[in-house]
Amino acid sequence: MSSNYLDWNNRLAQYYFNEEMAGREVLLYANRKIINSIGEGLGDVADFISSVQVGPTWTTRAGLCQKALQAYEDWRHRALDYPPYIAFLVLFVLAEDVEGDFAPHAYYPRLNQLLGISAEQGRPASFDRMWELWADLEKWSKEDRNEELGRFAFRIRGEWRHVGLPLSQTLLSHDERSNLKVIFDKADIDPTDPPAIDILTRMLVYYGSRDHLLQKRTLTVLQLTAGQSIGLKNALIEFVLEELAEWDGTCSEVSQPDKGIIGEAKTGLRVCLNEDSLSRKVNTYLRLKTNRAIPDAGLEFTCSQLNKVLTCFETSANWSTPLRDQASAKYFDASSVNWNDGLQMKDIENGWRAKLKGASVRLFLPGKREGMPDWIESHHLERQIEFLVAVNSGMTDKIKNWGSQSCESFVAKDDLGLPSGWSLFYGKNATNSCDGVDVLTLSNLLQLRLVRGIKTGRGNTYLKFGLPSVMLENMSGLESIKINGSKIIQADQSIPIWELPQGLPLYQALRIEVYGDSSDPLQTRIIKIEDPHIQVALDEMPQRAPDGDILSYGSSDNFATGPIVNVADNKECSQFPDALPTHFSSIIVFLGSRPGEIRDWPDEELPEDWHPVWAVAKKGRKEWVVHFCGNTEHLKLEQSVGKPTSDPRAVKRWKEAIWINRKRCQPPALPILLKLWRKYLEAAKNA
Repeated sequence: MSSNYLDWNNRLAQYYFNEEMAGREVLLYANRKIINSIGEGLGDVADFISSVQVGPTWTTRAGLCQKALQAYEDWRHRALDYPPYIAFLVLFVLAEDVEGDFAPHAYYPRLNQLLGISAEQGRPASFDRMWELWADLEKWSKEDRNEELGRFAFRIRGEWRHVGLPLSQTLLSHDERSNLKVIFDKADIDPTDPPAIDILTRMLVYYGSRDHLLQKRTLTVLQLTAGQSIGLKNALIEFVLEELAEWDGTCSEVSQPDKGIIGEAKTGLRVCLNEDSLSRKVNTYLRLKTNRAIPDAGLEFTCSQLNKVLTCFETSANWSTPLRDQASAKYFDASSVNWNDGLQMKDIENGWRAKLKGASVRLFLPGKREGMPDWIESHHLERQIEFLVAVNSGMTDKIKNWGSQSCESFVAKDDLGLPSGWSLFYGKNATNSCDGVDVLTLSNLLQLRLVRGIKTGRGNTYLKFGLPSVMLENMSGLESIKINGSKIIQADQSIPIWELPQGLPLYQALRIEVYGDSSDPLQTRIIKIEDPHIQVALDEMPQRAPDGDILSYGSSDNFATGPIVNVADNKECSQFPDALPTHFSSIIVFLGSRPGEIRDWPDEELPEDWHPVWAVAKKGRKEWVVHFCGNTEHLKLEQSVGKPTSDPRAVKRWKEAIWINRKRCQPPALPILLKLWRKYLEAAKNA
């Protein structure tokens, strides 16, 4: 007997759409192995197919597609968690996995065989209306759920409109998608500054084929050069770029000699140029940009090529501050590095590796496009922009010839400050790539990116006071941007940035569209804007007593519900809990206000003769988090740290827990607690 259709539909929906996919594109890729895995305890592939053919209980029509349409009609009025037609769409994708004596592009015979009917019956009735379901799934993921469970894209693979919809879900298998970050890692691709499309494609083909990380059909698509299927290649590249943009530089699957250790975070270093027009000199320094949060205490890099420790902290938009020499506190001069060979540095304690790639030609774009000052190094050239190129002497003639023939403007600059043997050129509006020079390769694939802005999560919702900006990469100069049909003005023509206007409507879908010289949009993104607010309707949340116990409603006037605290009697509600926070971790170091007051819990008993000020809780393999667990008296900075105890061994342990392990500890975020913690760091350093 077939399982309930909605059980299958919900299982599938939860598999494809979940919080881990927030902000990422969802592919309904399916094969028999996946269906059997999803259906564990529910049924196998045969049961799945049978359930879909029966459809949800309210469907009465005959025929698979008629049932799918009936499941789709007015489904939002049925108070369902997920669209009830997802299982039908997955079945259409599963048909591509059917093996047999079929022509390479024969889709309908495969679908019919999957359904257990004659392969010669042709296209199922009403299959030409299934696009309505695919389009609605995009609307549901982007507008109803704000991409919080993933973003589905309505796209067609190949020249067949109706068949192309399910086939578009087979751009990459699940294994191939997982393997992408392995390719990124092996190719040393910087997710915050990818190479030109042609260079990226070449890397995907090389590493994808060499290590069998991509299937033959995917490699074939990547090597297409013309024809109607070129749209499929572009869709695949766009998908890969989105995956790359989400990558944080870690790859647990890879551990290679000289390439890093398992779990290590890798990031690319960028040379930055500051031009001093008076002295006709450029000052060079290094920054890094990362998709991973830089520790609050900063990074400290060591390098076998330098007898220095270089430090940096996080600044705006995932950028670091300029790297400084820890000993002198001065900015590190990037011109002291051999730019041809590059540079590698490590922060061993935090598990970071930073690399400046060696190159004989280095490209710099205006930093204002990133909201940063000066000129910032980039790994790909774009049209319609000005740029600087630093060139090693062996490449000078080649670059000068390219610049004079392929740029609107290209002039040598006589600025000092570059490494010996390097020259600097200014260019504007390049029209052709420079053969054999990766960073001077232009791309033809237009990309829309939303930059800056403050999201309320990983979906597509932004705060009213933190609107994103629209950035176009690889633009031709003919593009215009509209939001809900109204054109946006480009304030600065020198950078491909459009600022969203203030006063946009809140809590409704806003469609951002890029237009070229046709009436159809080239790119589309949907966002929503909301006001920051605290949820006040907390009726379903429990009321908790001062000791943390759940109360029955109305039993006390002193309680907390979520972030709302109701206090009728201050004496009854202590500001600080008496119980120590042993729930933070299974391993906690409790520290008191006197050097020597320390307990390693649970190996040691909790203190009875002194009250801990800090609970340093272990998080993960190396990281620790500092929590305040003291009282009002402990907050007084002037008497924060007392005299050491008489136990020298305990004093040493106290010092090690605070000062020696400081780089592994995540300090408190609240300013008053951070200031207090720094007092303890100073005391531990001198203890």
